[in-house]
Amino acid sequence: MGVVFQTFALFDELSPLDNVRLARAHATRPDETAEPATLLEELRVPTDVRTASLSGGQRQRLAIARTLAYHPDVV
Repeated sequence: MGVVFQTFALFDELSPLDNVRLARAHATRPDETAEPATLLEELRVPTDVRTASLSGGQRQRLAIARTLAYHPDVV
């Protein structure tokens, strides 16, 4: 099961790309997950901005991308 936290629960010290890579590294079926850069591009999350500097909407989309990268059966 994947959870998108209301307060995002992102790792501000990691880049957006690294936040998604971390989740993908712990995926139950990593071969079936989209590439982190692809997920971020589809959700329009910039990869060249620090996580702490993202807008609220970008942080929410990053949290969604991170959850999808884990490839849960249920979100």
